[in-house]
Amino acid sequence: MSRLNMEDSILERPIIKNGLKYGVTALPGTGNATLDADMGPVIAMTPTAARVLTLPAVTADMRGLTFYVVNGAAFTLTVNNASAAAVAVVPATIGATGMIVCLGDASLGIGGWSGGL
Repeated sequence: MSRLNMEDSILERPIIKNGLKYGVTALPGTGNATLDADMGPVIAMTPTAARVLTLPAVTADMRGLTFYVVNGAAFTLTVNNASAAAVAVVPATIGATGMIVCLGDASLGIGGWSGGL
């Protein structure tokens, strides 16, 4: 049995399946970018023109990997799989956010990815 005591700040035997990531990855807005599985789940970009973000090639152990792509400018962000097929388009609206999830199998979704707003 796990126990969380907020008064004494004790966390005992937590179970975290398939890892747990935190953080924001800020990408420069001056060019296209390639994402990798080690980046934080929140991908922030303030593009200076329409840009393309390329997802990593799918492997079974990436199942459940999720990216939240946040657009900081009025230019479209297209998120492609490793084969250059569009998985999601984050509209040209400041603050628009897309969610992209790895399905863990390249035969599912769009090359193993699923996404939308």
